[in-house]
Amino acid sequence: MKKIAVGVLVALFLTFGFLLLTSTKTQAQFGIPVILSAGVDTTNNKLKINGTNFGATPRVTLGTVPLTTQSSTATEVITDFSNSAFLPGTYVLKVQFSNGSLAVFVLSLGSITMTRTGCGTHAPVVVALATSISGVVGTAIGLAFQFFDEDISTCGANETFTLDSKFLSIPTLSSTVLSDRSSTAPFFIPDVPGTYIVRETVTDSTGRIGQVDITVGVTAF
Repeated sequence: MKKIAVGVLVALFLTFGFLLLTSTKTQAQFGIPVILSAGVDTTNNKLKINGTNFGATPRVTLGTVPLTTQSSTATEVITDFSNSAFLPGTYVLKVQFSNGSLAVFVLSLGSITMTRTGCGTHAPVVVALATSISGVVGTAIGLAFQFFDEDISTCGANETFTLDSKFLSIPTLSSTVLSDRSSTAPFFIPDVPGTYIVRETVTDSTGRIGQVDITVGVTAF
């Protein structure tokens, strides 16, 4: 009886040890996709993502921008990449696969010089010199923004732009209007205190749009 009991204890110990060992496997060993590295191929305007256990039909987003997948294997996903959609900074890269699994990676983009190809394939990028400013009732408030488009170098004079500024929100009882709406420096004279939000929109000759919002806080004095 003692020998049987000892044998059962040994078997239980070995079973527990096996479960303990298997529980220490990495995510990659269990088949969960893991992004090991990601970087921009500036020569070919591509984003290369390397990792393990990648599945089929990946859907890739960088920040809030969806990227078109060009090819994918179990260890590499390659998408298109246009610098015109991104300013230097840190972005969350997400790769979602058709089986529902998700891999996430933090990608930092510096000042990248891209190879500019393909007339009419990029949207304007609009940048406000300040996205939050303050002012006083009765005093003109000038807004300023800049824009650029990757297509300018390839389309030349064929690339044209339409500029328009409009209020997204103004305080109750305000009747102010924007002046120079079709310029990069519109302005207005606030007539009541409160928050004014202006949207600057640039539309290129292919219909692609870039926008930026500017918030203006206005006081009585």
